[in-house]
Amino acid sequence: MLTGEQWELFYRRIIDLRGPIDATMFVYAEEAIGRLSEYGYPAIRITLESRGGDNHFAVRLYRLISDYPGKTTGIVPNFAFSGAVTVLQGCRQRTMAKEANLLIHRPYRLEESTLNLAEPVPEVSDGQLNQCFEELCLLYGGRSGRHPLIFRHQCLQGTLISSDHALFLGLVDRVIA
Repeated sequence: MLTGEQWELFYRRIIDLRGPIDATMFVYAEEAIGRLSEYGYPAIRITLESRGGDNHFAVRLYRLISDYPGKTTGIVPNFAFSGAVTVLQGCRQRTMAKEANLLIHRPYRLEESTLNLAEPVPEVSDGQLNQCFEELCLLYGGRSGRHPLIFRHQCLQGTLISSDHALFLGLVDRVIA
């Protein structure tokens, strides 16, 4: 159920994805996008500001947004780390503020206490982490038009990515002042 603030943003065609990426965020986005079908799938803006979270839900959000028939513009006003960058890739137009930063890294096991997730963190094997890593590199490569090995290297570095570098890498389409 959308909150009062979420309804206000919904009527302005904004989906606000701030906070940990988890089931709660996914349910909110799924409900909001589902309701937009009643309005003929209008163009929407998706605001992302997250330190990441559960990669399973990041990929589900990516698919939900990329499957939306209307125009989607992702906006990163300050930062999008980890799974938030994955979600951003689902938007048709990916925009970030000049002073904003992105961060991509090799997936690792989450500690429940680090992100204050609403749900318990599922057990993940080393093989699943490696497969997830390869899939993320392919996703970033496919969306950017660059070779996945570029993103493998960037993920292994795990450093902040400036807006100019994100534009160069193809992780965003536009940088705004």
